Amino acid sequence: MSALPTPAVAEQVRVPEEHTQPEEGEKTKQAKAYQFCCEVTLSSHDWATMVRDALCVDPELRPTEVTRDIIVKGNTLYLTFSASEPRLLRSAVGPFTDLLGLAVRALESFGATAEGV
Repeated sequence: MSALPTPAVAEQVRVPEEHTQPEEGEKTKQAKAYQFCCEVTLSSHDWATMVRDALCVDPELRPTEVTRDIIVKGNTLYLTFSASEPRLLRSAVGPFTDLLGLAVRALESFGATAEGV
């Protein structure tokens, strides 16, 4: 059970170095002060759309505390998770990246079949 994508996919995933969190001792009015953002570049717009559609089926378990945005621009998926606590962010992002890796591996394995979809 690996949380990391396959080597071919790992080269395509870029995680920004910066993340947002409140300053020490600062009380923030933002309900979702912690964020995770990344981009996943796929081989085509159709593949990016298929992966997005497959991953958007399940809603977040705590929509008031965790939000997820998945946007397709060209052949790139832009993912943004926001949460009110770091542990909630981690519990949302971890399983999602597992499913993302699975979806991409499925397209890599059955790509010739998926091209006509």
